[in-house]
Amino acid sequence: MIPLSPRREPLLDALRALAMVGVLVVNALSYPVAPWGAPLGELDPPGIATFGAHALAALLLHGKAYPLLAFLFGAGLVLAVRRRGAPSDGRARLRRLLLLGVLHGALVYCGDILTMYAVCGFTVLAHAGDRPTALYRRWIAACAWAAGAVLLSLLLAVYAGPSGVADPSDGFGAVTSWVEQAWLNVTAYATLQVAALVLFLPVLRAAMLAGMLAARLRLLTHRRWRPSWQRWSWRLLPAGLLLNSVYALGMTDAMAQRDPAVSLWLALAPAVGWSLTVPLVGLAVLHAGRWASLLAPLGRRTLSLYLLHSMLCVALFSGAGAGWPLSILGGWAWSLGMWLAAWGLSAWAESRGWRGPFEPWLVHR
Repeated sequence: MIPLSPRREPLLDALRALAMVGVLVVNALSYPVAPWGAPLGELDPPGIATFGAHALAALLLHGKAYPLLAFLFGAGLVLAVRRRGAPSDGRARLRRLLLLGVLHGALVYCGDILTMYAVCGFTVLAHAGDRPTALYRRWIAACAWAAGAVLLSLLLAVYAGPSGVADPSDGFGAVTSWVEQAWLNVTAYATLQVAALVLFLPVLRAAMLAGMLAARLRLLTHRRWRPSWQRWSWRLLPAGLLLNSVYALGMTDAMAQRDPAVSLWLALAPAVGWSLTVPLVGLAVLHAGRWASLLAPLGRRTLSLYLLHSMLCVALFSGAGAGWPLSILGGWAWSLGMWLAAWGLSAWAESRGWRGPFEPWLVHR
């Protein structure tokens, strides 16, 4: 989500804009019962439509957006260093991003992702100028580390008891005052960040290094890779759809039954999500064209969209705010509507040279 240069690849920005659909929908669905409740909200009211909307979110969105954004983040770091010749400006932006993430996480939304992006960015920035062979070795090591984190998550799910099925009355939608809202948010933010250093950071690091390697090889933009994308995207897509369909149905059924197995499905999300994300990105690369140019302006303003979405969630769906009830179908409609509105506003802002309310703050002057 960090802006890097006026000269940008439209495809990367377009992919970033598409990934934001997952961020908005998942965050909105989970917000009323966050921070400890169901990851995609309660199946209320029960019914086929609710079950289907929950399963669709698990199939296409859950566990897919954040690694894709981390991949694009890593690619952006390489492009920034290539254009400027030194990582010093990147460190300044990461410091600003870290500060923004801490403020956002502690004061607005405990599920903040910017903090971990910044922390992970510091661990990989020094390698932005490495040769592809060196980056490849680091990526392999990072994948092994990420696999260990997933295994640890599975072991914790088995031995530490159920999670993801907490009482909805413990969530943001049920708080009764701003003091209660602030205390629940800041304590959850601190807890989640500590856990993320062990269980989440390795997955982000692997995704960022993959993006850095892809940028060094021009994997998404050079025509020489198109035959490989053509071959492997269609080979991986059926397996990815199958694995993620099993994941989506299993998690949705466990949620409907209030089964502690929800914890196990959640731990598996990073392991199965990539199998669908990679072939879908490949298809986007193969068919990049006019659609990428149309979505690119929104991709350049995803930071503002992300932060404004969090603020509106607090104002509208917290019990301390308006306290509006949000069903799964309502969460889908509201999030997609906000994404479409942001898309239209981004095109307007692009035509007037306005970068957005938050993006300019990260630019090193």
